[in-house]
Amino acid sequence: PAFGDMEFKGLRLDTDRWKSLIERNLADAKAIEEEMRPMMFDMWRTNLFGEVDINLGSPKQVVELLQRFKIKVKDEVRVKERGKWVIKTVESLISDSSDSTLKKVSGYPIVDCLKKWRSKMIRVNTFGYPYIEAVHKGTGRIHPEFDQLGTETGRPASHKKSHENMLNIPREAEMRSCFIADPDYS
Repeated sequence: PAFGDMEFKGLRLDTDRWKSLIERNLADAKAIEEEMRPMMFDMWRTNLFGEVDINLGSPKQVVELLQRFKIKVKDEVRVKERGKWVIKTVESLISDSSDSTLKKVSGYPIVDCLKKWRSKMIRVNTFGYPYIEAVHKGTGRIHPEFDQLGTETGRPASHKKSHENMLNIPREAEMRSCFIADPDYS
């Protein structure tokens, strides 16, 4: 019944507050980009105006940038030595910019800034705009679709064509407080 109620009645979202969170995260991401620009200036091409011309959302460009910084990552690999398998740590030039790879890298201000920038952009692109777009014009609420046995482990899942996932909202109070309960509900 709870899932049915949430789907049918929908969830109210304070869209003004939600939009202000989007704007703040965009401003924070822009500030982080500005902090990164001097670090990248000698390492990356510039446009006609002498500004660093990189798309931080492009994994290919980010990997190329990190390689220009000669950033290396340590990995554990299994190798066979004298007939036995042993685990060795090898260090190689970074070859991808996934979050799991960047977690292995420390001590590089450019990587720290990139991680912060991505965190802000996830708040905008994954949680920001899709939730605004999901608000139904007639009811003014988000009507999620829940699959009560949506995973192999039996946990519920939330899917919808517009990609908002109501079960994956960040724990930050400022985001969760944008969802408004009806009187006498929490």
